[in-house]
Amino acid sequence: MPQVSDHSRREARAADQSVLRKGLGRLSGFGLSTMISGVAGVTIIPFIIILAGTEGWSAVAIGQACGTAAAVFSGYGWAVTGPSSVAKIPPREGAEYFAESFFVRAVILIVVVAVPMSVAAAISPQHQDAAALVAAALTVYGLGGTWFFVGSGNPTALLICDTAPKVVSNAVGLVLLLLLHSLTAYAVAQLAFALVSVTLTVWVICGDRTARLLRGQRFSEIPSRLREHVHGLTVAMLSAAYLSLPVVLVAVLNPPVLAAYSVAEKLLRGANAAQQPFTQTIQGWIPATSSSTELAERIRRGLGLSAALAVLGGGAMALLGPIVGRILGADRVSVGYDISPAIGIALAMTILSQCAGIACLMALKRAAVVAISALAGCVAALVLVLAWTGPFGARGAMYGVALGEVLVTVIQLGALGVLLYRNGFRRALPKQAPAKHTHYEEVRPGP
Repeated sequence: MPQVSDHSRREARAADQSVLRKGLGRLSGFGLSTMISGVAGVTIIPFIIILAGTEGWSAVAIGQACGTAAAVFSGYGWAVTGPSSVAKIPPREGAEYFAESFFVRAVILIVVVAVPMSVAAAISPQHQDAAALVAAALTVYGLGGTWFFVGSGNPTALLICDTAPKVVSNAVGLVLLLLLHSLTAYAVAQLAFALVSVTLTVWVICGDRTARLLRGQRFSEIPSRLREHVHGLTVAMLSAAYLSLPVVLVAVLNPPVLAAYSVAEKLLRGANAAQQPFTQTIQGWIPATSSSTELAERIRRGLGLSAALAVLGGGAMALLGPIVGRILGADRVSVGYDISPAIGIALAMTILSQCAGIACLMALKRAAVVAISALAGCVAALVLVLAWTGPFGARGAMYGVALGEVLVTVIQLGALGVLLYRNGFRRALPKQAPAKHTHYEEVRPGP
């Protein structure tokens, strides 16, 4: 008997080591992708300011904000519900699942793409063509498959299909801007490589089955697909609203502080992107188990690690934000210590809510709770931005965004506490599906 016990312990240790190696591999892979795209994304800011002025950077920022908001519709919630679904289905079914989503989202893109372009051109004081094209590029990126690669734990594909085109588009765009002195040329490069990114994504996921899978889609099935992902759309739409619309509101309510707020907002986005490898790893790891006991342990570990990262990341941003902001602003736009604590708070709460909401509550089939928290946070953030941007400028707008994120996190953590402790963890867990999963069962969120 001792031999059996020793053998079991060795097997358990080997299994733990295998899981650890796989997790570290995914984390480092997603980390490489995020580091490259994050560095490329923030280093272009001073170059654009130097070559096109603060007006040029403001136009790009407006285009990015409008495109990010519209990408919610071209993504239609799959970024929220997709990772946990993909993590549970076989690879061959995954290609079919992506093809269904791509067909629906491509139709939506054709319908909505003109809207962010028109809005960006209308509210941009200068460089209207560039603002419109940047908005179109960001909307097209919504068709991508980042969520699919996260759910399937494939950082290599993410690097090839998403990160590389974005980096190359920035490099080519800056060269064109330098040579042609045209911000429109920079924006054309952004749109061209967005189309390249989407094409690569479809080919990598579907391969030589691409044409057959897309031909098999039916327009009549679009309404049912939309209904299946309405909770995901709601969460994504509201999240984008209180992250992207403040730029638009600042441009309308207090144009002189737009450049400063845009740099602060870019700092927040860059810092959030830097921690995405962690978030992407746990979003694919927490739901990828059929054991209720294991799911409980993964939720506890995920929340603990997220809390630690939130404290470290938020504190670092509050202390170092002005230094990095001065570099990004090319000494023409500054972010002071009056605004950096708000960036730190928003970052910390974002890290916690991405774990509590997207990873944990979605795994418990509580998409409606995530949607309610996003609605509350969106309303609070936009009301505060409207009230504080005029009298307090960029500082007021960023604190409005931060407090909105605080409300989201409090609601989500409170819901988890009620579900897992007061009501008993096992009763909170969703019923396990049969061994043979179908994607229709996996993607439909429960109440």
